[in-house]
Amino acid sequence: MKRFFYLVALMSTMLAACDKSDQTTTPDEPVPPVTEQPWTPTEGITTESYYKGEGDTEGVANCWINFVSDDYVMDDWGDVLSGFVLIVDFNTAVAENPDFASLAEGTYVFSENTEAFTVSGATKTACADNRNVETHFVGGSVEVARQGELYKIDCLFIADDGTEEELSYVGDVTFINRSAQGQMSNLKGDVTTGELTQGYFGLFGESLFEDADSEMAMMVLAGDDFDLEVFYGNSDSICIYFNIPVGANEIPDGTYTVLSPDSEEIPAGTLVPGLKEGLTIYGTWFFSTERKLEVSVRGGSLTVSHEGNIFDIELELLDGYGNKIEGSYHGELEDYS
Repeated sequence: MKRFFYLVALMSTMLAACDKSDQTTTPDEPVPPVTEQPWTPTEGITTESYYKGEGDTEGVANCWINFVSDDYVMDDWGDVLSGFVLIVDFNTAVAENPDFASLAEGTYVFSENTEAFTVSGATKTACADNRNVETHFVGGSVEVARQGELYKIDCLFIADDGTEEELSYVGDVTFINRSAQGQMSNLKGDVTTGELTQGYFGLFGESLFEDADSEMAMMVLAGDDFDLEVFYGNSDSICIYFNIPVGANEIPDGTYTVLSPDSEEIPAGTLVPGLKEGLTIYGTWFFSTERKLEVSVRGGSLTVSHEGNIFDIELELLDGYGNKIEGSYHGELEDYS
């Protein structure tokens, strides 16, 4: 009898082992991973974003984003003729490289201090009933998230009259470096300017620099979709500051090389590099609103030849990282001297 019970116990153990073996060889159907659906970029709104750098609070940087409707039009006097622009002033983490700053993910709340994850202010200017309407927001919050290169920014604002307004944006946010640090260029490779079809030049006379061995002239070149009067448009543009011989009544033909930002001598036959002083930028800069590029020119050269006001110009310029900015212009330039 004892042997019988022993055999029964042994068989039960073997059957249990077989059951476990069957379970391991026939696993459950795998559970598919949960994947986030790709975000769809917002239509009808673009952004212009600027990084100012570290402010009064250590470790905190100031930046602002302009949310601009596609139908936004402003006249020469600064009045909005259609559409809107919403300007939001953020305090966020200091960028490792100010040329490629970003807005940290998280919740930003209105505050009078400048701690990280606060909003210092927000203003919307719009055209309504054929007049400008400016709204100042004094409260609310902004939620910021990222998915790859896309930002998702959800704003809930409270105006000074107590009304609420929302704006949601999904899309690219590329910051322009206005901190005067880094190379002041957000180029990630070589670039060729769009077609340059219009422009002007002017002779300053006296140089902006003390004890310079030269006088100064300026030239602006741009594409068709650019307003030379307000210096704004979607087409590429380039602003060039020449150092020319004292007493010159024109921009002489020749090749002009870009000076180093640290250069103490300002000889004729050179170009002033892209510089920033306070809120003012001057010198030689390349701009592309459509491509969200702003580039301080720090090297390279350009060649000028002309007959009367008909100019041929070849650009072979460099930013501080060694990226090339190439382009050319042939045509008439107005004399704004």
